[in-house]
Amino acid sequence: MRLIFSTLAICLVVSAFSQDLPAFDKKPYKDSEGNLYWPLSLPVYLQLSPSPNSADAVMLTEGNETAHAMKWDGHGKHLIKHDDNHHSKESTVAFAVNADGIAPVSGLELLGATRHAAAKIYFGKGLTISVKGKDEMSGLQGAYLSINQATFTRLSAPGALSDEKEYTVKYFGVDNVGNVEEPKWATFTVDLTAPTSNHEVSGGHLDGQILSPRAMISLIPRDEASGVKKTEYYFDGGKPLPYATKISPAGLADGEHTLTYYSSDNVGNTESPRQFTFYLDSKGPEVKSSFDADFAVSEGRSYASTSTLIALEATDNKAGVKQLFYSINGAPEKVYTAPFALPAKQGTYSIRYRAVDQVGNVGATVTDKQVATIYIDDTPPVVTHSVSIPKVYTRDTLFVTDKTLFTIKSFDAESGGAIVDYKVDNSVETTYEAPFSVFTEGKHALSYSGTDLVNNSAVKTAFFVVDNTAPEIFFHTSLEKIGTQKLVAKEQEIPIYAAGTILYMAATDKAVGTKAIYFSLNQHPEILYTQPVKLMTKGVHSLKIKAVDFLGNVRTQDTIEFAVQ
Repeated sequence: MRLIFSTLAICLVVSAFSQDLPAFDKKPYKDSEGNLYWPLSLPVYLQLSPSPNSADAVMLTEGNETAHAMKWDGHGKHLIKHDDNHHSKESTVAFAVNADGIAPVSGLELLGATRHAAAKIYFGKGLTISVKGKDEMSGLQGAYLSINQATFTRLSAPGALSDEKEYTVKYFGVDNVGNVEEPKWATFTVDLTAPTSNHEVSGGHLDGQILSPRAMISLIPRDEASGVKKTEYYFDGGKPLPYATKISPAGLADGEHTLTYYSSDNVGNTESPRQFTFYLDSKGPEVKSSFDADFAVSEGRSYASTSTLIALEATDNKAGVKQLFYSINGAPEKVYTAPFALPAKQGTYSIRYRAVDQVGNVGATVTDKQVATIYIDDTPPVVTHSVSIPKVYTRDTLFVTDKTLFTIKSFDAESGGAIVDYKVDNSVETTYEAPFSVFTEGKHALSYSGTDLVNNSAVKTAFFVVDNTAPEIFFHTSLEKIGTQKLVAKEQEIPIYAAGTILYMAATDKAVGTKAIYFSLNQHPEILYTQPVKLMTKGVHSLKIKAVDFLGNVRTQDTIEFAVQ
Protein backbone atom coordinates (compact mmCIF):
# COMPACT_ATOMS: atom_id res chain seq x y z
CA MET A 1 0.00 0.00 0.00
CA ARG A 2 1.21 3.46 -0.77
CA LEU A 3 0.17 6.72 1.00
CA ILE A 4 0.02 9.78 -1.17
CA PHE A 5 -0.47 13.37 0.23
CA SER A 6 -1.70 15.99 -2.19
CA THR A 7 -1.84 19.70 -1.15
CA LEU A 8 -3.77 22.71 -2.49
CA ALA A 9 -2.08 25.82 -0.96
CA ILE A 10 -3.61 29.29 -0.46
CA CYS A 11 -1.75 32.30 1.08
CA LEU A 12 -3.42 35.20 2.98
CA VAL A 13 -1.75 38.27 4.51
CA VAL A 14 -3.38 39.71 7.67
CA SER A 15 -2.60 42.67 9.91
CA ALA A 16 -0.73 42.24 13.18
CA PHE A 17 -2.34 43.51 16.34
CA SER A 18 -0.94 43.69 19.87
CA GLN A 19 -4.10 43.52 22.03
CA ASP A 20 -4.62 40.19 23.84
CA LEU A 21 -7.23 38.02 22.22
CA PRO A 22 -9.48 35.30 23.57
CA ALA A 23 -7.99 31.81 23.39
CA PHE A 24 -9.28 29.49 20.68
CA ASP A 25 -8.32 25.76 20.47
CA LYS A 26 -7.09 24.24 17.28
CA LYS A 27 -9.16 21.16 16.49
CA PRO A 28 -10.35 19.14 13.53
CA TYR A 29 -13.79 19.91 12.19
CA LYS A 30 -16.17 17.80 10.18
CA ASP A 31 -19.01 19.56 8.48
CA SER A 32 -22.53 18.31 7.92
CA GLU A 33 -21.57 16.79 4.60
CA GLY A 34 -18.81 14.72 6.13
CA ASN A 35 -15.93 16.88 4.90
CA LEU A 36 -12.99 16.74 7.25
CA TYR A 37 -10.98 19.89 8.01
CA TRP A 38 -7.70 19.71 9.87
CA PRO A 39 -5.76 22.62 11.33
CA LEU A 40 -2.62 22.84 9.33
CA SER A 41 -0.53 23.37 12.44
CA LEU A 42 -1.75 20.21 14.21
CA PRO A 43 0.17 16.91 13.77
CA VAL A 44 -1.45 13.87 12.21
CA TYR A 45 -1.16 10.29 13.61
CA LEU A 46 -2.31 7.34 11.49
CA GLN A 47 -3.76 4.20 13.03
CA LEU A 48 -4.99 1.02 11.34
CA SER A 49 -7.81 -0.93 12.85
CA PRO A 50 -9.63 -4.08 11.72
CA SER A 51 -12.85 -2.66 13.08
CA PRO A 52 -14.49 0.69 13.76
CA ASN A 53 -13.54 0.16 17.35
CA SER A 54 -10.46 2.28 17.95
CA ALA A 55 -9.41 -0.02 20.75
CA ASP A 56 -8.17 -2.42 18.12
CA ALA A 57 -6.25 0.25 16.26
CA VAL A 58 -2.53 -0.03 15.66
CA MET A 59 -0.41 3.16 15.34
CA LEU A 60 1.66 3.41 12.16
CA THR A 61 5.29 4.01 13.03
CA GLU A 62 8.70 3.65 11.54
CA GLY A 63 10.92 1.13 13.22
CA ASN A 64 10.66 1.03 16.95
CA GLU A 65 8.78 4.33 17.28
CA THR A 66 5.78 4.33 19.53
CA ALA A 67 4.16 7.13 17.50
CA HIS A 68 4.98 8.91 14.29
CA ALA A 69 3.54 12.38 13.70
CA MET A 70 3.01 13.58 10.18
CA LYS A 71 2.72 17.20 8.98
CA TRP A 72 0.64 18.36 6.08
CA ASP A 73 2.83 19.87 3.47
CA GLY A 74 0.64 22.86 3.01
CA HIS A 75 -2.78 24.40 3.09
CA GLY A 76 -5.26 22.68 0.89
CA LYS A 77 -6.86 19.39 0.13
CA HIS A 78 -4.85 16.25 0.86
CA LEU A 79 -5.60 12.59 -0.03
CA ILE A 80 -4.69 9.46 1.87
CA LYS A 81 -4.75 6.67 -0.74
CA HIS A 82 -4.38 2.88 -0.85
CA ASP A 83 -3.84 1.43 -4.31
CA ASP A 84 -4.01 -2.38 -4.53
CA ASN A 85 -3.63 -2.44 -8.26
CA HIS A 86 -2.64 0.71 -9.96
CA HIS A 87 -3.98 -0.69 -13.24
CA SER A 88 -7.50 -0.74 -11.89
CA LYS A 89 -9.36 2.32 -10.68
CA GLU A 90 -11.76 0.26 -8.72
CA SER A 91 -8.98 -1.02 -6.50
CA THR A 92 -7.98 2.55 -5.31
CA VAL A 93 -9.25 3.85 -1.93
CA ALA A 94 -8.74 7.63 -1.24
CA PHE A 95 -9.49 9.52 2.02
CA ALA A 96 -9.71 13.38 1.63
CA VAL A 97 -8.44 15.64 4.40
CA ASN A 98 -8.67 19.48 4.08
CA ALA A 99 -5.70 21.03 5.77
CA ASP A 100 -6.78 24.53 6.84
CA GLY A 101 -3.97 26.85 7.62
CA ILE A 102 -5.48 30.18 6.56
CA ALA A 103 -7.49 32.30 8.97
CA PRO A 104 -10.76 33.93 7.91
CA VAL A 105 -10.87 37.41 6.38
CA SER A 106 -13.26 39.82 8.12
CA GLY A 107 -14.48 43.25 7.23
CA LEU A 108 -16.07 46.05 9.25
CA GLU A 109 -19.47 47.27 8.11
CA LEU A 110 -20.61 50.74 9.26
CA LEU A 111 -24.08 51.38 7.90
CA GLY A 112 -27.08 53.61 8.34
CA ALA A 113 -25.31 56.94 8.65
CA THR A 114 -23.62 59.49 6.41
CA ARG A 115 -19.84 59.11 6.27
CA HIS A 116 -17.37 61.94 5.83
CA ALA A 117 -13.63 61.47 5.50
CA ALA A 118 -11.30 64.31 6.34
CA ALA A 119 -8.38 64.29 8.76
CA LYS A 120 -10.65 61.93 10.66
CA ILE A 121 -13.57 59.74 9.72
CA TYR A 122 -16.98 60.96 10.84
CA PHE A 123 -20.41 59.36 10.84
CA GLY A 124 -23.77 60.89 11.53
CA LYS A 125 -26.95 59.67 13.21
CA GLY A 126 -28.26 56.08 12.89
CA LEU A 127 -24.90 54.34 12.67
CA THR A 128 -24.84 50.56 13.11
CA ILE A 129 -21.73 48.41 13.33
CA SER A 130 -21.22 44.80 12.29
CA VAL A 131 -18.36 42.54 11.21
CA LYS A 132 -18.71 40.34 8.18
CA GLY A 133 -16.26 37.42 7.78
CA LYS A 134 -15.44 34.81 5.14
CA ASP A 135 -13.38 31.63 5.34
CA GLU A 136 -12.55 29.70 2.18
CA MET A 137 -12.18 26.31 3.77
CA SER A 138 -13.55 25.23 7.12
CA GLY A 139 -15.90 28.17 7.30
CA LEU A 140 -16.39 31.01 9.74
CA GLN A 141 -16.96 30.09 13.34
CA GLY A 142 -17.59 33.74 14.40
CA ALA A 143 -16.59 37.40 14.24
CA TYR A 144 -15.42 39.24 17.36
CA LEU A 145 -15.47 42.93 18.19
CA SER A 146 -14.01 45.22 20.83
CA ILE A 147 -15.12 48.87 21.18
CA ASN A 148 -12.82 51.33 22.95
CA GLN A 149 -10.75 48.63 24.69
CA ALA A 150 -13.78 46.69 25.91
CA THR A 151 -13.69 42.86 26.00
CA PHE A 152 -14.04 41.20 22.64
CA THR A 153 -17.51 39.82 22.10
CA ARG A 154 -18.89 37.68 19.34
CA LEU A 155 -21.31 39.60 17.15
CA SER A 156 -24.62 37.99 16.46
CA ALA A 157 -26.33 41.08 15.01
CA PRO A 158 -25.44 44.68 14.07
CA GLY A 159 -25.09 47.04 17.04
CA ALA A 160 -26.11 50.70 17.25
CA LEU A 161 -23.55 53.42 18.01
CA SER A 162 -25.77 56.15 19.43
CA ASP A 163 -23.33 58.09 21.57
CA GLU A 164 -21.43 61.05 20.23
CA LYS A 165 -17.74 60.35 20.70
CA GLU A 166 -14.66 58.92 19.07
CA TYR A 167 -14.63 55.15 18.65
CA THR A 168 -11.70 52.79 18.27
CA VAL A 169 -12.93 49.34 17.25
CA LYS A 170 -10.92 46.10 16.91
CA TYR A 171 -12.24 43.03 15.23
CA PHE A 172 -11.22 39.62 13.86
CA GLY A 173 -12.68 36.34 12.63
CA VAL A 174 -12.15 32.70 13.77
CA ASP A 175 -12.76 29.69 11.51
CA ASN A 176 -14.08 26.27 12.50
CA VAL A 177 -10.64 24.70 13.06
CA GLY A 178 -9.44 27.54 15.34
CA ASN A 179 -7.49 29.66 12.89
CA VAL A 180 -7.66 33.22 14.28
CA GLU A 181 -7.43 36.22 12.00
CA GLU A 182 -4.92 38.84 12.95
CA PRO A 183 -7.09 41.61 14.50
CA LYS A 184 -7.83 44.76 12.55
CA TRP A 185 -8.82 48.16 13.87
CA ALA A 186 -10.55 51.32 12.82
CA THR A 187 -10.96 54.74 14.42
CA PHE A 188 -13.89 57.08 13.66
CA THR A 189 -16.11 59.63 15.36
CA VAL A 190 -19.87 59.71 15.68
CA ASP A 191 -21.00 63.33 15.21
CA LEU A 192 -24.55 63.94 16.42
CA THR A 193 -24.32 67.72 16.96
CA ALA A 194 -25.51 70.14 14.33
CA PRO A 195 -23.49 73.23 13.47
CA THR A 196 -24.24 76.55 15.14
CA SER A 197 -24.56 79.65 13.00
CA ASN A 198 -24.50 83.32 13.82
CA HIS A 199 -24.66 86.50 11.82
CA GLU A 200 -22.75 89.74 11.75
CA VAL A 201 -23.83 93.03 10.17
CA SER A 202 -21.33 95.38 8.57
CA GLY A 203 -21.68 98.53 6.53
CA GLY A 204 -24.54 100.94 7.09
CA HIS A 205 -26.53 99.89 10.13
CA LEU A 206 -27.69 101.08 13.54
CA ASP A 207 -27.15 98.69 16.43
CA GLY A 208 -27.44 95.79 14.01
CA GLN A 209 -31.22 96.23 13.97
CA ILE A 210 -31.81 98.97 11.41
CA LEU A 211 -30.01 98.32 8.11
CA SER A 212 -29.44 100.43 5.05
CA PRO A 213 -29.30 98.98 1.53
CA ARG A 214 -25.51 99.26 1.82
CA ALA A 215 -25.34 96.96 4.82
CA MET A 216 -23.93 93.46 4.45
CA ILE A 217 -24.92 90.40 6.48
CA SER A 218 -22.29 87.74 7.09
CA LEU A 219 -23.31 84.25 8.19
CA ILE A 220 -20.76 82.53 10.41
CA PRO A 221 -21.31 78.76 10.83
CA ARG A 222 -19.21 76.65 13.18
CA ASP A 223 -18.96 72.89 13.59
CA GLU A 224 -16.48 71.25 15.94
CA ALA A 225 -16.55 67.79 14.38
CA SER A 226 -17.25 66.82 10.78
CA GLY A 227 -17.30 70.44 9.64
CA VAL A 228 -19.85 72.63 7.90
CA LYS A 229 -21.04 71.38 4.56
CA LYS A 230 -23.47 74.14 3.63
CA THR A 231 -25.38 77.13 4.95
CA GLU A 232 -28.71 78.21 3.53
CA TYR A 233 -30.83 81.30 4.07
CA TYR A 234 -33.98 83.03 2.91
CA PHE A 235 -35.83 86.28 3.50
CA ASP A 236 -39.44 86.41 4.68
CA GLY A 237 -40.47 82.88 3.81
CA GLY A 238 -38.80 82.84 0.41
CA LYS A 239 -36.95 80.02 -1.29
CA PRO A 240 -33.77 78.86 0.50
CA LEU A 241 -30.55 79.96 -1.17
CA PRO A 242 -27.01 78.66 -0.64
CA TYR A 243 -24.81 81.03 1.31
CA ALA A 244 -21.56 81.79 -0.44
CA THR A 245 -20.66 85.36 0.40
CA LYS A 246 -22.00 88.35 2.31
CA ILE A 247 -25.71 88.97 1.84
CA SER A 248 -27.03 92.34 0.69
CA PRO A 249 -30.57 93.39 1.68
CA ALA A 250 -30.64 96.03 -1.05
CA GLY A 251 -33.33 94.28 -3.07
CA LEU A 252 -35.86 94.28 -0.23
CA ALA A 253 -38.62 96.79 0.24
CA ASP A 254 -38.38 99.43 2.93
CA GLY A 255 -39.73 97.97 6.18
CA GLU A 256 -39.34 95.05 8.56
CA HIS A 257 -37.90 91.74 7.34
CA THR A 258 -36.78 88.41 8.76
CA LEU A 259 -33.67 86.55 7.63
CA THR A 260 -33.84 82.82 8.36
CA TYR A 261 -30.64 80.78 8.14
CA TYR A 262 -29.27 77.41 9.15
CA SER A 263 -26.26 75.18 8.50
CA SER A 264 -25.71 71.46 7.89
CA ASP A 265 -22.57 69.52 8.61
CA ASN A 266 -20.88 66.84 6.51
CA VAL A 267 -22.72 63.96 8.13
CA GLY A 268 -26.26 65.34 7.78
CA ASN A 269 -26.80 67.14 11.07
CA THR A 270 -28.84 70.32 10.43
CA GLU A 271 -29.34 73.01 13.02
CA SER A 272 -32.73 74.47 13.85
CA PRO A 273 -33.35 77.59 11.76
CA ARG A 274 -32.21 80.83 13.32
CA GLN A 275 -33.90 84.14 12.62
CA PHE A 276 -32.70 87.71 12.43
CA THR A 277 -35.42 90.34 12.28
CA PHE A 278 -34.39 93.80 11.16
CA TYR A 279 -35.78 96.96 9.61
CA LEU A 280 -34.53 97.96 6.17
CA ASP A 281 -34.35 101.72 6.06
CA SER A 282 -33.73 102.75 2.47
CA LYS A 283 -35.13 106.28 2.68
CA GLY A 284 -33.08 109.36 3.32
CA PRO A 285 -34.28 112.05 5.74
CA GLU A 286 -36.60 114.83 4.64
CA VAL A 287 -35.76 118.44 5.42
CA LYS A 288 -37.96 121.50 5.79
CA SER A 289 -37.09 125.10 6.49
CA SER A 290 -38.60 127.68 8.78
CA PHE A 291 -37.87 131.22 9.92
CA ASP A 292 -37.83 132.67 13.40
CA ALA A 293 -39.04 136.09 12.25
CA ASP A 294 -38.56 138.81 9.67
CA PHE A 295 -39.66 136.70 6.74
CA ALA A 296 -42.36 137.37 4.21
CA VAL A 297 -43.55 136.32 0.80
CA SER A 298 -44.72 139.10 -1.47
CA GLU A 299 -45.90 138.58 -5.01
CA GLY A 300 -44.39 135.11 -5.03
CA ARG A 301 -40.99 136.24 -3.84
CA SER A 302 -39.42 135.50 -0.43
CA TYR A 303 -37.93 138.33 1.60
CA ALA A 304 -35.81 138.30 4.74
CA SER A 305 -33.81 140.78 6.73
CA THR A 306 -30.20 140.61 7.82
CA SER A 307 -31.36 139.49 11.26
CA THR A 308 -33.56 136.69 9.95
CA LEU A 309 -32.51 133.25 11.20
CA ILE A 310 -33.25 130.27 8.98
CA ALA A 311 -33.89 126.99 10.77
CA LEU A 312 -33.69 123.57 9.12
CA GLU A 313 -35.43 120.53 10.53
CA ALA A 314 -34.81 117.01 9.27
CA THR A 315 -37.00 114.01 10.00
CA ASP A 316 -36.27 110.37 9.25
CA ASN A 317 -38.73 107.51 8.99
CA LYS A 318 -36.71 105.06 11.13
CA ALA A 319 -33.00 105.32 11.90
CA GLY A 320 -32.97 108.98 12.82
CA VAL A 321 -31.02 111.93 11.49
CA LYS A 322 -27.24 111.92 11.80
CA GLN A 323 -26.21 115.12 10.03
CA LEU A 324 -27.77 118.00 8.14
CA PHE A 325 -25.96 120.05 5.49
CA TYR A 326 -26.78 123.28 3.67
CA SER A 327 -25.30 125.44 0.98
CA ILE A 328 -25.85 129.14 0.14
CA ASN A 329 -25.66 130.14 -3.51
CA GLY A 330 -23.83 126.94 -4.46
CA ALA A 331 -20.96 127.44 -2.02
CA PRO A 332 -19.37 124.41 -0.31
CA GLU A 333 -21.71 122.67 2.09
CA LYS A 334 -21.71 123.45 5.77
CA VAL A 335 -22.85 121.24 8.63
CA TYR A 336 -26.05 122.59 10.11
CA THR A 337 -25.89 122.94 13.89
CA ALA A 338 -28.14 125.90 14.64
CA PRO A 339 -30.33 128.47 12.84
CA PHE A 340 -28.21 130.68 10.61
CA ALA A 341 -28.43 134.12 9.02
CA LEU A 342 -27.83 134.95 5.41
CA PRO A 343 -24.97 137.32 4.52
CA ALA A 344 -25.59 140.88 5.70
CA LYS A 345 -25.69 142.22 2.20
CA GLN A 346 -28.74 143.14 0.23
CA GLY A 347 -29.29 140.79 -2.68
CA THR A 348 -30.75 137.48 -3.81
CA TYR A 349 -29.78 134.17 -2.21
CA SER A 350 -30.68 130.51 -2.71
CA ILE A 351 -30.43 127.74 -0.12
CA ARG A 352 -30.16 124.02 -0.80
CA TYR A 353 -29.95 121.32 1.84
CA ARG A 354 -29.78 117.59 2.45
CA ALA A 355 -29.57 115.24 5.42
CA VAL A 356 -27.95 111.88 6.22
CA ASP A 357 -29.53 109.36 8.58
CA GLN A 358 -27.84 107.08 11.11
CA VAL A 359 -27.42 104.24 8.61
CA GLY A 360 -25.95 106.38 5.83
CA ASN A 361 -29.02 107.03 3.70
CA VAL A 362 -28.56 110.41 2.04
CA GLY A 363 -31.60 112.49 1.29
CA ALA A 364 -31.78 114.35 -1.98
CA THR A 365 -30.18 117.79 -2.15
CA VAL A 366 -33.27 119.93 -2.44
CA THR A 367 -34.74 123.32 -1.70
CA ASP A 368 -38.26 124.54 -1.16
CA LYS A 369 -40.34 127.39 -2.46
CA GLN A 370 -39.63 129.75 0.40
CA VAL A 371 -35.83 129.41 0.34
CA ALA A 372 -35.21 128.70 -3.33
CA THR A 373 -34.89 132.42 -3.89
CA ILE A 374 -34.65 134.79 -0.93
CA TYR A 375 -34.10 138.52 -1.23
CA ILE A 376 -32.29 140.16 1.67
CA ASP A 377 -34.05 143.47 2.30
CA ASP A 378 -32.11 145.73 4.64
CA THR A 379 -33.70 149.01 3.50
CA PRO A 380 -36.46 150.49 5.66
CA PRO A 381 -39.56 151.95 4.07
CA VAL A 382 -39.88 155.61 3.22
CA VAL A 383 -42.55 157.18 5.44
CA THR A 384 -43.96 160.70 5.12
CA HIS A 385 -46.88 162.66 6.43
CA SER A 386 -48.96 165.43 5.02
CA VAL A 387 -51.23 167.96 6.69
CA SER A 388 -54.42 169.30 5.14
CA ILE A 389 -55.75 172.82 5.53
CA PRO A 390 -56.38 174.68 7.69
CA LYS A 391 -52.74 175.00 8.62
CA VAL A 392 -50.30 177.81 9.15
CA TYR A 393 -46.54 177.55 9.41
CA THR A 394 -45.12 180.47 11.25
CA ARG A 395 -42.24 181.13 13.61
CA ASP A 396 -40.89 177.62 12.72
CA THR A 397 -44.08 176.12 14.08
CA LEU A 398 -46.94 174.39 12.37
CA PHE A 399 -50.35 175.47 13.56
CA VAL A 400 -53.46 173.46 12.81
CA THR A 401 -57.01 173.15 14.02
CA ASP A 402 -59.20 170.26 14.93
CA LYS A 403 -60.41 170.26 11.34
CA THR A 404 -56.94 169.64 9.99
CA LEU A 405 -56.34 166.08 8.71
CA PHE A 406 -53.02 164.28 9.13
CA THR A 407 -52.23 161.74 6.40
CA ILE A 408 -49.31 159.25 6.70
CA LYS A 409 -47.91 157.42 3.71
CA SER A 410 -45.27 154.69 3.32
CA PHE A 411 -43.39 153.24 0.39
CA ASP A 412 -41.09 150.19 0.29
CA ALA A 413 -39.34 149.21 -2.92
CA GLU A 414 -38.37 145.69 -1.76
CA SER A 415 -40.57 143.53 0.44
CA GLY A 416 -43.27 146.22 0.57
CA GLY A 417 -46.42 146.05 2.59
CA ALA A 418 -45.20 148.48 5.21
CA ILE A 419 -47.31 148.81 8.32
CA VAL A 420 -47.61 152.33 9.74
CA ASP A 421 -48.11 152.95 13.42
CA TYR A 422 -48.45 156.34 15.06
CA LYS A 423 -49.15 158.05 18.32
CA VAL A 424 -49.73 161.61 19.47
CA ASP A 425 -47.71 162.60 22.49
CA ASN A 426 -47.77 159.74 24.98
CA SER A 427 -50.91 158.06 23.76
CA VAL A 428 -51.12 154.38 22.86
CA GLU A 429 -49.58 153.60 19.52
CA THR A 430 -52.20 152.95 16.87
CA THR A 431 -52.00 151.35 13.45
CA TYR A 432 -52.67 153.97 10.83
CA GLU A 433 -55.71 153.26 8.72
CA ALA A 434 -57.11 156.66 7.61
CA PRO A 435 -56.44 160.40 7.98
CA PHE A 436 -57.03 161.70 11.47
CA SER A 437 -57.37 164.95 13.39
CA VAL A 438 -56.10 166.12 16.77
CA PHE A 439 -58.66 167.98 18.84
CA THR A 440 -56.85 169.01 21.97
CA GLU A 441 -55.41 172.54 21.83
CA GLY A 442 -51.78 173.03 22.54
CA LYS A 443 -48.38 171.71 21.56
CA HIS A 444 -48.20 168.11 20.33
CA ALA A 445 -45.68 165.58 18.99
CA LEU A 446 -46.71 163.17 16.25
CA SER A 447 -44.52 160.03 16.17
CA TYR A 448 -44.97 157.53 13.40
CA SER A 449 -43.10 154.59 11.95
CA GLY A 450 -43.24 152.43 8.87
CA THR A 451 -42.28 148.75 9.11
CA ASP A 452 -41.93 146.60 6.03
CA LEU A 453 -42.69 142.88 5.80
CA VAL A 454 -39.27 141.90 7.16
CA ASN A 455 -39.33 144.40 10.02
CA ASN A 456 -37.11 147.08 8.59
CA SER A 457 -38.42 150.27 10.27
CA ALA A 458 -38.24 154.02 9.74
CA VAL A 459 -39.34 156.38 12.52
CA LYS A 460 -40.22 160.07 12.24
CA THR A 461 -41.50 162.74 14.61
CA ALA A 462 -43.35 165.96 13.77
CA PHE A 463 -44.33 168.79 16.16
CA PHE A 464 -47.37 171.00 15.78
CA VAL A 465 -49.78 173.20 17.69
CA VAL A 466 -53.52 172.85 17.65
CA ASP A 467 -55.21 176.25 17.72
CA ASN A 468 -58.99 176.19 17.86
CA THR A 469 -59.34 179.65 19.47
CA ALA A 470 -60.60 182.57 17.34
CA PRO A 471 -59.27 186.14 17.77
CA GLU A 472 -60.53 188.30 20.61
CA ILE A 473 -62.56 191.37 19.30
CA PHE A 474 -62.18 194.90 20.65
CA PHE A 475 -64.02 198.22 19.74
CA HIS A 476 -64.11 201.77 21.09
CA THR A 477 -65.30 205.25 20.08
CA SER A 478 -63.50 208.53 19.62
CA LEU A 479 -65.89 210.32 21.99
CA GLU A 480 -67.39 209.23 25.22
CA LYS A 481 -71.13 208.57 25.28
CA ILE A 482 -73.33 211.60 25.98
CA GLY A 483 -76.07 209.63 27.64
CA THR A 484 -78.18 206.59 27.61
CA GLN A 485 -81.50 205.65 26.13
CA LYS A 486 -83.86 202.96 27.25
CA LEU A 487 -85.27 200.60 24.70
CA VAL A 488 -88.72 199.83 25.96
CA ALA A 489 -89.21 196.68 23.91
CA LYS A 490 -86.02 195.11 25.18
CA GLU A 491 -85.99 196.73 28.58
CA GLN A 492 -82.37 197.62 27.87
CA GLU A 493 -80.42 200.84 28.08
CA ILE A 494 -78.10 201.70 25.23
CA PRO A 495 -75.40 204.39 25.02
CA ILE A 496 -75.92 207.61 23.03
CA TYR A 497 -73.07 209.09 21.00
CA ALA A 498 -72.89 212.51 19.37
CA ALA A 499 -73.02 212.66 15.61
CA GLY A 500 -69.53 212.60 14.16
CA THR A 501 -68.21 210.11 16.68
CA ILE A 502 -65.70 207.70 15.13
CA LEU A 503 -66.04 203.91 15.78
CA TYR A 504 -62.80 201.88 15.98
CA MET A 505 -62.70 198.01 15.67
CA ALA A 506 -59.76 195.65 16.43
CA ALA A 507 -58.99 191.92 17.07
CA THR A 508 -56.12 190.09 18.73
CA ASP A 509 -55.07 186.40 18.12
CA LYS A 510 -52.48 184.87 20.41
CA ALA A 511 -51.39 182.08 18.03
CA VAL A 512 -51.41 182.76 14.31
CA GLY A 513 -52.73 186.32 14.21
CA THR A 514 -55.88 187.98 12.93
CA LYS A 515 -56.47 187.70 9.27
CA ALA A 516 -59.59 189.94 8.86
CA ILE A 517 -62.35 191.82 10.65
CA TYR A 518 -65.82 192.09 9.20
CA PHE A 519 -68.75 194.14 10.36
CA SER A 520 -72.41 194.68 9.52
CA LEU A 521 -74.22 197.92 10.44
CA ASN A 522 -77.95 197.89 10.80
CA GLN A 523 -78.17 194.41 9.29
CA HIS A 524 -76.59 195.49 6.04
CA PRO A 525 -74.37 192.96 4.26
CA GLU A 526 -71.15 192.21 6.05
CA ILE A 527 -68.15 194.23 4.84
CA LEU A 528 -64.46 194.07 5.53
CA TYR A 529 -63.25 196.48 8.14
CA THR A 530 -60.42 198.52 6.75
CA GLN A 531 -60.76 201.92 8.49
CA PRO A 532 -62.64 203.56 11.34
CA VAL A 533 -66.35 204.22 10.79
CA LYS A 534 -67.77 207.76 11.36
CA LEU A 535 -71.26 207.77 12.90
CA MET A 536 -73.35 210.50 11.28
CA THR A 537 -76.84 209.09 10.89
CA LYS A 538 -79.01 209.86 13.89
CA GLY A 539 -81.17 207.22 15.40
CA VAL A 540 -80.78 203.71 16.93
CA HIS A 541 -78.12 201.52 15.29
CA SER A 542 -77.07 197.82 15.54
CA LEU A 543 -73.50 196.60 14.90
CA LYS A 544 -72.17 193.04 14.37
CA ILE A 545 -68.39 192.39 14.31
CA LYS A 546 -66.62 189.17 13.18
CA ALA A 547 -62.91 188.40 13.41
CA VAL A 548 -61.10 185.55 11.56
CA ASP A 549 -57.53 184.29 12.25
CA PHE A 550 -55.21 182.74 9.68
CA LEU A 551 -56.42 179.24 10.56
CA GLY A 552 -60.03 180.19 9.88
CA ASN A 553 -61.05 180.28 13.50
CA VAL A 554 -63.98 182.77 13.59
CA ARG A 555 -65.28 184.82 16.47
CA THR A 556 -68.53 186.82 16.12
CA GLN A 557 -69.19 189.57 18.62
CA ASP A 558 -72.66 189.79 20.11
CA THR A 559 -74.81 192.55 18.48
CA ILE A 560 -73.99 195.99 19.81
CA GLU A 561 -76.81 198.56 19.93
CA PHE A 562 -76.34 202.33 20.38
CA ALA A 563 -77.96 205.64 19.40
CA VAL A 564 -76.56 208.70 17.58
CA GLN A 565 -77.96 212.24 18.28
